[in-house]
Amino acid sequence: MSKKMFINDFLTKYGSKTFKEMPFCEVDAVICAALSYADYLASSTMNKKDLWNDKIPLSYFNKHETVKLLSRRYLTGPVDYYNFFKHVLSSKRYDELRITKIENHFNVDKNEQYFSMVFEFDERRIIVFRGTDNTIAGWKEDFLSAIDPIIPAQKYALEYVNKVLKEDKDHDYYIIGHSKGGNLAYYSVLNTSVENLKRIKFCYNFDGNGFKDDKYNYHLYKDKIMKMVPSDDVVGCLFDTFNFKYVIVSDSFSVWAHDMFSWRIDPETGNTFLRSKTGLTRFSKAFQIALNYWVENLSKEDLEDFIVFFFNIVDLGKPNTLKDLIGSLKFNLTAYLKSLVDYPKDKKRKLREMAKNYIKDYAKAYLSMELDRYSSVIKSTKNLKR
Repeated sequence: MSKKMFINDFLTKYGSKTFKEMPFCEVDAVICAALSYADYLASSTMNKKDLWNDKIPLSYFNKHETVKLLSRRYLTGPVDYYNFFKHVLSSKRYDELRITKIENHFNVDKNEQYFSMVFEFDERRIIVFRGTDNTIAGWKEDFLSAIDPIIPAQKYALEYVNKVLKEDKDHDYYIIGHSKGGNLAYYSVLNTSVENLKRIKFCYNFDGNGFKDDKYNYHLYKDKIMKMVPSDDVVGCLFDTFNFKYVIVSDSFSVWAHDMFSWRIDPETGNTFLRSKTGLTRFSKAFQIALNYWVENLSKEDLEDFIVFFFNIVDLGKPNTLKDLIGSLKFNLTAYLKSLVDYPKDKKRKLREMAKNYIKDYAKAYLSMELDRYSSVIKSTKNLKR
């Protein structure tokens, strides 16, 4: 039986190879997406840099305490990210990587979390969008995507692509993103000008959610875009109408399968991720059908009530990150319970009804699903009428 391979194993095995010796591959694209989560601005020395024009090598951050700072935003924890980043730093393959055109929009009051940059490998240019990190503001913005067709990060992403391509007429570009970053990557490609699209070589969307009221004709872009999701997917399936995607194997399940470090590499090729022979799990398919049906059939008012309720509870402990939230749950349990008691009765009744309807829809989808009819079920959820 072949040994399992993950991103760090790839870096150990092929890190000594340059891109001339081993061409850029989809594993490299995922590594670039993972590198976007480093909290580069946490380093105080970045204050001396021109974030837009300077070309900053990864080796600039090669200090133990700096890498610890850079690792603090990764959703599944800083330890795994620290080990990953150290692997990349020790890899000859990434010696020539330079970071430039850094743009950051973070506003707690406006629920904005956006970060993008360009990676330069010699003549290769890659626009990378950071996904949702562990900040509460980022998660609020993601929740708002269930209400609003366009969120602030999508506007920033499109403006960013247009600006970068306008300033640099000499290079074509790849565009990459994971999670919300994958959504931003697709949004920028699907909405940029025809002239810019000609200069976009390829766009990688790694487990990014889809779009509310999605009306894009993906067939027009089929040679430019690729989406990849884990088999037990719960993130990329939200509003997902894009049927042409690769389903890959993760060693984790449910929301933890969203973590790129859990994705298995095909040991036969060494440079692609292992495709699932059975596609999405039954859990993931039922979750996709029920969640999308539930969201699309709630009124905007009901969705707003749900989101307001959820974040009213979250905000009691004034957390800035998910780690803070876990701590506040422990120390503010009495306040949380009291807030539930004091919440308006009519609102609580409505929220209970919404929760009950989702559970019923999920159970119906899971129990009655005919696997060979899955593609038609995704296109129409009429069979889930309550």
